[in-house]
Amino acid sequence: MHVKRLILTASTLCLISASALAADWQATYYGTAKGTYFLDTDSLVDAGGGFKKFWVLFGPRVQSGTPGEGYAYAKHLVGINCKSREATRYESIYTDENGADHPAEVKLERNVYAIVPDSEDDFWWIYLCKSHTAKDLEALGTPITGSNMKAWLADQTRFTRENSALVNRIKGQ
Repeated sequence: MHVKRLILTASTLCLISASALAADWQATYYGTAKGTYFLDTDSLVDAGGGFKKFWVLFGPRVQSGTPGEGYAYAKHLVGINCKSREATRYESIYTDENGADHPAEVKLERNVYAIVPDSEDDFWWIYLCKSHTAKDLEALGTPITGSNMKAWLADQTRFTRENSALVNRIKGQ
């Protein structure tokens, strides 16, 4: 049983890693204190009833000499209910400074929550439910795909690794 679960987890991680490079990632939000958010417009599904499901990639801001978030970037499978103003996180994969993926345990039965004003989920709710149509999403500009996204992810991972080493040197470790 454990072998089947290990094979399934490894297969899922390979598909997710490959999909990060093949996806149509649109830069949607940059908060100077937070980082860069990308929406995979290819994954955006209108499931009916005001419910939208999509993949998000987040690269936290790497501030030189300051402890980081503990990961280089993360991919989240998110659901937003436009009518009830609720969000769901289905899956989260954090990639560390060495490029290794670490899936986070997500408890779906407790994972539906009200969207807090001025939060990241609020941004997605406004972005997808209030201000943009599918046509608007297509007009965001040149997507970051393939080798461009691969380079962005590699840079984000390198910046995180270099900053972690700098922070450790400052701390005398």
